[in-house]
Amino acid sequence: MKMIRPMRGISVSATCKRRTSSTLIWRGIVEQQESSALAGIRQTLISNLAVGFGVIALTLLIVLYTVNLFYARLEQKAFEMSALAEQEAMLNEQLKYQSEVKDKLFSIVSHDLIDPFNSLLMGTQMMSKHSEKFSKEKLVDYAEKVNKSGESVFELLRNLLDWSRLQIEGMKLEPKIISLRDLTQESITILGPMAQDKDITVTNRIENDAAFADPDMIQTVIRNLISNALKFTPTGGRVEISAATQAGAKDTMVQITVRDTGIGIEPDRTDKIFALDQKTSTSGTAGEHGTGLGLPLCKEMVEMNGGRIWFESATGEGARFHFTLPVAPG
Repeated sequence: MKMIRPMRGISVSATCKRRTSSTLIWRGIVEQQESSALAGIRQTLISNLAVGFGVIALTLLIVLYTVNLFYARLEQKAFEMSALAEQEAMLNEQLKYQSEVKDKLFSIVSHDLIDPFNSLLMGTQMMSKHSEKFSKEKLVDYAEKVNKSGESVFELLRNLLDWSRLQIEGMKLEPKIISLRDLTQESITILGPMAQDKDITVTNRIENDAAFADPDMIQTVIRNLISNALKFTPTGGRVEISAATQAGAKDTMVQITVRDTGIGIEPDRTDKIFALDQKTSTSGTAGEHGTGLGLPLCKEMVEMNGGRIWFESATGEGARFHFTLPVAPG
């Protein structure tokens, strides 16, 4: 009886195949697990990066907001400081103006008011003590000097009172329709003696022109401008007052002009002529005293009535002062 031997080759091959298959299965399982792990890691990294970028973006937004807020506060602070600087500058201007007012008042009291008073007192004293020794001509001469000093003091006090009311109390504006010819004629009558002393011809060329303004203020303006023209016009000269209506785009205005054949205004005084400055006062062609107060007063009063004032002049060729006023209520 033959014994059947096992087929070793076949058994080993089968075994190898089984082992190879198991290895492949385990390798597949391992690779699958590794792939899943890598996918998880990648997903985690991506999530972390997304969160990181989100945090960075949020941080940048917070930083930008903080910077913008900081600069906004800086701008607000700068604006506040600028406003304070403007207020300080305005305060300094007001203090400077008040200082000029004080200096002007001291100048008027110490020089422009005292000098005419001294002349007035000296003239009356000489006439009262030595009148019997003087001839008629001498007495007349002293009387004329006393009269001129009295006129100077009166004009100064009138302007000073008007100006003080504007600066301290505030003059009440009471506008109405006024006749410019009538107001001008009244001023010419008041200043008639001054014109006669210098043989100056004063002509009122205003016809039926009217304005809507405060009559007292405008008479003060006209009187000051005519007085100023007489003061700086030499003997035998001329002063003319005229008016012309101007139709503008918004309002109809009337322009009043006071023209003289006087000595004119020096170029170095043109910028200060309406300013409150004690250095702008000059004496007239006959030694008349000036305070530098009349023209600033005119400027304030004209502007209060809705007009403006300016002048044209050349040295030795006289001067033309112009100012405007509304014809009707605005």
